[in-house]
Amino acid sequence: MTVIGVDVGGTNIDAGLVSRGKILREYAIPSEAHKGRHIFLENLLKAIKNLKTKDTVAIGLGFPGALDIKKGICLTSPNLPIKNFQIRDFIENKLLLPVFINNDANCFALGEAVYGAGKDYKNVVGITFGTGIGSGIILNKKIYEGRSNAGEFGHMTIDYNGWPCKCGSLGCFEEYCGSRGVMRLARKISVISPKEIYIQAKKGNADAKKVWEDYGFYLGIGLANIAEALDPDVIILGGKISNAYTFFKDKMKETTEKYSFVGVPPIVKNKLGTKAAILGAAELCKV
Repeated sequence: MTVIGVDVGGTNIDAGLVSRGKILREYAIPSEAHKGRHIFLENLLKAIKNLKTKDTVAIGLGFPGALDIKKGICLTSPNLPIKNFQIRDFIENKLLLPVFINNDANCFALGEAVYGAGKDYKNVVGITFGTGIGSGIILNKKIYEGRSNAGEFGHMTIDYNGWPCKCGSLGCFEEYCGSRGVMRLARKISVISPKEIYIQAKKGNADAKKVWEDYGFYLGIGLANIAEALDPDVIILGGKISNAYTFFKDKMKETTEKYSFVGVPPIVKNKLGTKAAILGAAELCKV
C-alpha cells in the first residue's frame, strides 16, 4: 500500500511515492504558475500521475496560502493562480482517490516531527525561511490547525513601527527574517540574494557575517515570542535561509534567551531538507 505526498510551491511541485514513512520514488516538475491556472493544475496532475500505482490509496497535498482545510478549498495563494478553488474535489474527481490537504509549512513541520529533527519530541514548532515565513505547530504528532490557519507566525508583529509588509501591516516577522529582510540588512554589500551573502560569509567577508549576526537578533526576537506563546519541546528551522544557520545561530540563541521569560527550548536545523514536506503531506493520509 502506498500514498503520494505532494509539496506544492509557486516555483516547483515536488512529489513522492511513500510507503511506511519511506519515499520510494520522487518526481519534480516546474509549477509554471505564471502561465495561469489551467497549466498549473495540469502540472500538478502530471506529478501525481507519474507516481500513482495500482496500490496507491490516497494523496496528501501540502499547499501554500490560506486554506479552508475542512472543505478542501484554497482561499488564496500569493504565488499560485488560484483563489477560492475546490482543489481537493478537483484532484479527487480527476484521479478517483481520496485527497487530504493542509498548509505546506504544516506538512514540513509534521514531516520533521514524525521522521526528522523532532521525532524524539512530543510538541514541535517547525518554521521555514525563504521569500516569506511558513510555520506549523505539531501537538502529539498532529497538526494544530486552529480554525484553519494556525501558526502564521510570519505575520506576527515584532516591531509595531517597523518595515511595511505586503499583508498591509507593519513590522511583521517575515519582513525581518524572510529574504526581503536579509536584503535590507545587506544594503552595504553588493549582492543580489541571501545565497550570495551566505557565500560571502563563508569566504570570511566581515560585512556579510555582520548581516547574519543582525539577522540572528531579529530571528531571536520572533522565536522568543513563539517560545512564550507555546513553550514547545523543540523549534525546527528550515528553508533556504536556514543554510546560514552557522552564521546566525549564536546571536539568535543569545537574543532568544534574553527575551524569553519561560526559557528557551532547543532550536535546531531540520534534518530532512526538501523531503520533510513530502513526508508530512503523505502523513496526512493517515487521518
